[in-house]
Amino acid sequence: MKVYLNPGHGDDDPGACGFGRREADDVLKVALDVGPIMRANGLEVAYTRTTNGGTDAHMVNYVPRVNQEGCDFFVSFHRNASGVGASGYETCVYANQGYAKEFADRMNCGMEALGYTNRGTKIRTDLYVLNSTDMPAALIELGFIDNEYDNKLFVDRYDDMINLIARSILETLDVPAGVDTPVPDASPKPLDSGQTYSGEFDPSVQRLQHVLNTGSGAGLLEDGIAGPITYSALQQFTVNDGDDGELIRWVQDRLNILGYEAGDEDGYAGPITMWAIARFQEHCGLGVGYLGGTDWYRMIES
Repeated sequence: MKVYLNPGHGDDDPGACGFGRREADDVLKVALDVGPIMRANGLEVAYTRTTNGGTDAHMVNYVPRVNQEGCDFFVSFHRNASGVGASGYETCVYANQGYAKEFADRMNCGMEALGYTNRGTKIRTDLYVLNSTDMPAALIELGFIDNEYDNKLFVDRYDDMINLIARSILETLDVPAGVDTPVPDASPKPLDSGQTYSGEFDPSVQRLQHVLNTGSGAGLLEDGIAGPITYSALQQFTVNDGDDGELIRWVQDRLNILGYEAGDEDGYAGPITMWAIARFQEHCGLGVGYLGGTDWYRMIES
């Protein structure tokens, strides 16, 4: 399946501005950060623009091109402005049905959970990118750029927002995700191995997912929710005496959080770190030695 990502404005049009921010800059970054997650899950991704210059930013040029190439879903990224203190997130669609409705419903709820006022779904038959594209399309307004609170959310919850957008597109298109997604209910989810996962957000797990993505290109959704895919990504790694790196630093931090006193988080598996690992393994009834295998499961679910 193919998704077209459209960062609004650009070239000689900065879009809405506020608090030193330009809409064209903000939405370009969002689109370029969402795209790699789509590709990691097997989707073909195209952009209407990848820079802030050039004629690719003009609707009269890229809409005909998108229609000629074709795609399964078109998502346009924007930020709002009002001048009167308005705030919140909204999704705009030409018709509230099909992929557009499914995506809008997911995004509206998800952005509200991130702290934005939910302004709901707006029917906009006047918007060129909605009334002139031949495929299902949605336009998302990622808060008000002239509202200080919305800008703070945009910065503070940026990674969560990127993951939400990616997850919403994947789920709307019913694409099997090679990244972790939230457990749909509060009850632990049994696996064939007999392991269960809480489905709860954990900032330490989110940091682990980031370490695995940057260090080994794991392609995990950095949502802070441990699942079998995060656990599987860890299976290729072990921690032995003398190892170093960012994963060691995460292990030290996790052991300290759990109360096993791994010492300074210096990224080096020295005697203090290895002794903390041994105490953790003994407490969990695991074999004592290097860290690996089912040890990771107990560490991320403790």
